[in-house]
Amino acid sequence: METSSGENRYCFENPDHSSVFRPELIVIRGAINLTLEGNVDYLWILTDSKSFIEYLKHWPNILNKLGQDTILDLAAFTQSGTVCFQWIPSHIRV
Repeated sequence: METSSGENRYCFENPDHSSVFRPELIVIRGAINLTLEGNVDYLWILTDSKSFIEYLKHWPNILNKLGQDTILDLAAFTQSGTVCFQWIPSHIRV
């Protein structure tokens, strides 16, 4: 995470036997929670996860507790800040 005071690195544990989507939610939710704890008013999340971007589009139709909790954290953050998501392609031939 880059801030005006420098760069911070964090590590989040990937649960055993989890899907590919679940760790992405865990990391994104962790980043949102870190910003909620700090004095941050603008958050960019760069992700190669198209599945998360699609989830954001359709979250009311998907029953997933971690996903719903992530949406609630996003809602809390956007009460005082702005969040932007940018899909970054990866694992592709150039």
